[in-house]
This record gives sequence, C-alpha cells and structure tokens, in this order.
Amino acid sequence: LVEAVVDKGEKSVDALHLNNGSTLMLTPEHDLFAWSCPTHPASWLRGASKHSPCRCPEAFLKKVKVRDAQPSMVLEQPERIDFGGEADVDMDRAYVEGLYLSDGWTDGHKRFCISGKDGSPKEAQKKRGEAICEKYGIHTRWHERYVAVNDRAWTERLMAFGRGAPQKQALSLHLSEGPARALLAGILADSGKNTSSGSTFTTTSRALCVQTRVLCRMAGIDTSYRYVEEHGGLGTHPIHRLGLRAPETKDRKLLRIKEITRNVSRVPCHDLQTDDHFVYLPEHDVTVSNCDDLAPWRVSELQMHGEKAKIRIQWKRNRLPSGAKGKKYFHIVVRRANGSIEDPSAKLGMYERMGAAQ
Repeated sequence: LVEAVVDKGEKSVDALHLNNGSTLMLTPEHDLFAWSCPTHPASWLRGASKHSPCRCPEAFLKKVKVRDAQPSMVLEQPERIDFGGEADVDMDRAYVEGLYLSDGWTDGHKRFCISGKDGSPKEAQKKRGEAICEKYGIHTRWHERYVAVNDRAWTERLMAFGRGAPQKQALSLHLSEGPARALLAGILADSGKNTSSGSTFTTTSRALCVQTRVLCRMAGIDTSYRYVEEHGGLGTHPIHRLGLRAPETKDRKLLRIKEITRNVSRVPCHDLQTDDHFVYLPEHDVTVSNCDDLAPWRVSELQMHGEKAKIRIQWKRNRLPSGAKGKKYFHIVVRRANGSIEDPSAKLGMYERMGAAQ
C-alpha cells in the first residue's frame, strides 16, 4: 500500500540490466536489496566464486545504493505476492475473459469471439469456452476459426478490456486465488512451449504483459521479459514477450544484475513510502526500497527549529525462502531529543508539501 509520493524533481538515473530481461532505471542514491553472507561474501557474486550462492543461516539481505551496485549481485525478488480480496468473481467467467484478453475480439455490442482454428491446439480453448457458456445458458455459434458468444451484457463488459490487441488489459487484478488463477489460465491458454519447461506468452499490449507478470508472481511463477520491435510477424506493432519458468522447477533462477550503465539520462523522479517499506516493481519483477528519504527531511526540519534529532534504524528478523534467518533494514525512523521515536509516514501532508515545493 502506497502511503506517500514525494516529487524529487529531475534527476540523473542509472540503468541496471537484469538477467530477467528488464532494465531498471534508478537514481544513484536509490536503495536495492542484495543478498550477502558474512562467511562467504564472494559466493553471491558470479565470477568471484566457483560455487553456487551459499545457503548459510547467516545469509541476509543488505541495503545497497545503486551507485555501489556491482554486476552479478543477486537482488531480492518475492517468491509470491498476495492474491487480492475480490472473491465473488466467477472462475469460469474469469477464464473466458482471460481467453478474450489474449485471443478474442468484439463483434459489435452484442457478441464477442474467441479465436481457435479447428484441428489446431486452439480448438481446445474454443471447446472449453463453449462448454462454459452452455453451463450458463448463453448461446454460442461455432465457426471453423472461432466461437462467437451472443451475450450483450458480457460483450459490453469486455469492450472495457480493450477492443484492439495493443489496448487489452484486465479491469482489475484484485482477485482471490481461484479467479486470479483462472484468469491467468485463460490468458496463457495459447502460450507456446519454451526451453525452460514452461511457456512463452506474447502480446502487443504492454499493460497486459505487466498484468500477466503480476498474476504469475501471485502463482509463484518466475518470468523473463523481452521487447521485440523487428519480429517479422504479420502485425506492425512491437511485441512484449514473457518467458514463464515451470513452477515445479526445482531451483529458482536468481535475479542478478548483468551490467550497469551509469548516467543514462535525466528524468522526473519520485519517492514512494509504502506500508511495509518495500516497493515491488511488477514491470521488472524486483523488490527495491526507498523509505529513507522522508526521515532525513524530518530530522532537518527539527534541527532548523533548534531541536536535536537523529536517524534511527529499526531492525526486523528476515524470513528467507530456505528457512534461514538473517537481519535486514526494516525502517528508517526519527529519534527526537526526548527519546521518542517518530515515523515520518505519520506526517504525510507535510512531506507532500515539501515535495511539491522542491
């Protein structure tokens, strides 16, 4: 949950090229979470050791400024993110809407169609879609290359999902586990196999690509990303391609920095304050942090008024996927002269005004 957004003005950014295909653009003072071990520090740097990263109980997440980041560092990535709370969505309808997002279109305001040529793998999605409609008493018409669904209300709802392929996106991902998995299954129904024993999803919609990546992370599926402009296909739009790693794969692929390009450009930047002090970036499938900046501003304000104050780091036990335990920075707060602890997020209005005036 985002609690505050602070405008930091235009700043220089570095480009972190990740091994999942994404390029992360951050300011040099931005914080990353990188894995380390006091006993085997080199084991988490590819090339610095012949061994895989250690599984020591002492392994922990440490905060690293982007300016101090190095290629081959292992960054934090959630194993899963929580499903939403919207539980009254029908799973069968969610599946059909997933089919529409990846392989459907509307035919006027009265009907929508799901693609699938008879005799091809796509015929299976037509049959399942037809069976779902039959279950609800919705009339369908079978065609050699698609199935048409005659339902005005449902068609008008799907029109809000986007009529052209580049504009497609789900209206909400705030779905409980069942509907979320059904929506993802529909979106991925036409995906092809890849070399990682998973599948490859291709779309011309950037929004749908990011949403699919979020749904995959909800299901615990690792993804890689490619942006392809010259793809040689029939369409003229560039494509966004997600490579899905089979969830039953024994070892997760670690998220590493491949290379870093410094000072690539100057862009408008903002700080986010979240309720758990982590920021998950779905378009890059990585977790970063940047809650530090609000506390120094509050300390500066108190000192300007003659009050002694300093920054304090609160620690919390870290729970690692392997079951090991370590420490990580949890939050940056303000310690006032009287010994009281102050959380800057309690004064959001002040910081928003400071950001707007910057």
